[in-house]
Amino acid sequence: GVGSIGKTALMWIAISGVAGALSWLFQFRALQLGEASKVAPIDKLSMPLGIILAVLILGERPSVVNWGGIGLIVVGAYLAALK
Repeated sequence: GVGSIGKTALMWIAISGVAGALSWLFQFRALQLGEASKVAPIDKLSMPLGIILAVLILGERPSVVNWGGIGLIVVGAYLAALK
């Protein structure tokens, strides 16, 4: 049950919710100000950023195949942003 979740975990869940909501607000504002073809690739970089933070903060160790996929996401975002 929810009652068994610790206060620290609930705090991180709340922070995650606030960060997610802010992310959507910033993305919608960016779409109002710029072209979707330039906003979307930047949005897609959130996954590699999250993985890098997981490596640095949580000590996770993605495999070589995982790093290859992360690299492909970054390259794809770059290519999508080109004119």
